Amino acid sequence: YMGCGKPVVASEVGMNIEVVKNGKNGFLVNSKKDWWDKISYYIKNPQIRNEHGRRGFEIVKEKYNLESVAHKLISIVKS
Repeated sequence: YMGCGKPVVASEVGMNIEVVKNGKNGFLVNSKKDWWDKISYYIKNPQIRNEHGRRGFEIVKEKYNLESVAHKLISIVKS
């Protein structure tokens, strides 16, 4: 979702913890109530929803785009 500029609500597990900065570019949740609360928050706060989507897109563009990953892979292979 972040790669499409959409706000994110994700379970607080695995890679999500590295990518989603809770309250800054999305929300990490642990319970059904958390899911409901954060989705409801986004519905009621379009400015925050849009800002989180924009910030998430910037992280994906910076760290996970093809060019960035390709450079890292080439560096690993060369070493």
